[in-house]
Amino acid sequence: MEFNKEKFSHYIMKRPYFGEFTENPETGHLVKHALDKAGCGDAYEISLHLSQSGKIEDARYITFGCGYAQATCCALIESIVGHDLSEVAHWSENEVGEKIESLLGDYPVHKKAYLYFAKELLAGACQKAPQDLVLL
Repeated sequence: MEFNKEKFSHYIMKRPYFGEFTENPETGHLVKHALDKAGCGDAYEISLHLSQSGKIEDARYITFGCGYAQATCCALIESIVGHDLSEVAHWSENEVGEKIESLLGDYPVHKKAYLYFAKELLAGACQKAPQDLVLL
């Protein structure tokens, strides 16, 4: 599928999901995970609002990285919100990449590492969640 430059630009210019939650949810859980990819200079943080049953109700990201880093985080969040954490915790690297590319189109070969970073970010957040919600 051809890369979707319009959606990519939307993610970068409008930055949906960018930021962090300022308070814990009244019910449910707040999970945060940071990922530092010092080799390329990018850093990421993802925050998940989870219901008591483990459904991802909302999510936010912060990144210090290029447009691909931002767009990948946005597409990751669009892919996971509404799903149970126990489900997304078991997504493979390929599944995460396919979900992101279904929104943005095929990444150039030299940018495919961002799909791997998204899986690492998601896996780290899942590991920090209460284990009864993840069932690893």
